[in-house]
Amino acid sequence: MGSRVLDNAQVGPYMLVAAGSVVLENSVMPGGTLVAGSPARVIRSLTEQEKRKIELSAQSYISYARTYQDERSAK
Repeated sequence: MGSRVLDNAQVGPYMLVAAGSVVLENSVMPGGTLVAGSPARVIRSLTEQEKRKIELSAQSYISYARTYQDERSAK
């Protein structure tokens, strides 16, 4: 919510960007971490449980998108 990831910034997989954070242009943020602040910096590594929640959340969004597409196609 309200985070900014600027041009050419690289964010790794299974990464959380805290609300209001700014990931600076050309910065590289490692996967499996929580980053926060302005400018964003690594706060800590994520637990395996947190990484799994990210995976499940992504799967849910994919499912929602497919359902929406199917409903639009049926009209």
